[in-house]
Amino acid sequence: MSCSGYRVDYWCPAWRARARSIRHRDHNRCRDCNCRGKLQVHHLWYGPARGVCGYCRLLNVPDAALLTLCEKCHDKRHGRNLPIFYQTRKRLWLILFCGAAIWLYFKVLHL
Repeated sequence: MSCSGYRVDYWCPAWRARARSIRHRDHNRCRDCNCRGKLQVHHLWYGPARGVCGYCRLLNVPDAALLTLCEKCHDKRHGRNLPIFYQTRKRLWLILFCGAAIWLYFKVLHL
């Protein structure tokens, strides 16, 4: 498998093994909040365009530049406002569920 782009790089077998070792190094806990939630590996910086496996720029950084973070802390580090996103998604599911329940109620009532 060749690593040719930002998204594809994350599927590189060499990167996946490296990320697994970083999570293991950090005892499978978030370095910011110490939780064991959905863990991701955060880059403090990226390497040059061509990495160890030929293309993958994710591998060409020292271990000190990689941190294990939960999804929430990772999003905070990138400045993404995760709670609003989750609230919006929950509201959407609630609206869809209520809409389906109302549709079903009237469908059964008008048979």
